[in-house]
Amino acid sequence: MVKSFKYRLRPTKKQEQILLAHIDECRIL
Repeated sequence: MVKSFKYRLRPTKKQEQILLAHIDECRIL
């Protein structure tokens, strides 16, 4: 599901960085 989700969005590198940063924030919380 995760792979198909990524392929559908086709996020840019910038969006990926923002998404990863958001995930890291969630982990910290």
